[in-house]
Amino acid sequence: MKKAQITLFVIIGLIFVLIFAYVFYLSRFDYELTVGQNTGFKQYFKPCLDSKIEQGIYQMGLYSGHLSKPTRFELSTIENSKAELQTYIENNIKFCTATYPNIENIKITNPTPNIDIQIFDKIIIKIQDPYSYKLDNEQVTSPDLLYTYDVRYQTTFNTATEIINQNGNYILDSLDLKQNELLIETGSVYDGELWVIKDKKSRIKSGSFYFAFKMTN
Repeated sequence: MKKAQITLFVIIGLIFVLIFAYVFYLSRFDYELTVGQNTGFKQYFKPCLDSKIEQGIYQMGLYSGHLSKPTRFELSTIENSKAELQTYIENNIKFCTATYPNIENIKITNPTPNIDIQIFDKIIIKIQDPYSYKLDNEQVTSPDLLYTYDVRYQTTFNTATEIINQNGNYILDSLDLKQNELLIETGSVYDGELWVIKDKKSRIKSGSFYFAFKMTN
């Protein structure tokens, strides 16, 4: 009977040792996760930059493919729009870093990011190395970021180019417009005529995408 009791106590003791070891292992694992991830910066940064990029694309449409309001609404090229959008993103990476309410006192740095922009009938933006920071003497590097916007930029840009090439002699209720679900409005301005293409199939800032440009007299 005593042997059985001793054996039972040994087994129970082993069970407690195993449980303690397992809990200790989990606590170490949780601590490692805490060092790398227990900060609100990652959760703050991605939507902050997303909002800024969306605003930039919206401005590109309103400003004939430019990121800032041009003195003349001359149509930009897609390559130039990419270059302007890249600079805009780099500036807003720094903005989202600077405006973070840094209660953790982490040291955030912005290395030169690698930004790949594709503009077709979607706008796809891939960003590598937008930030890094130190937390509890551990260096944390940012994950790659991917943003996709359902904006048919190529379609609206090609339509604007076609209108300009026809010197404004464009059929505003053409079959192509109806098939592409585009609407066009025009209005006189002081030095020409302003054309606005509304793409009902594109979504930006919870609404349709607009592309504005001017035909000069």
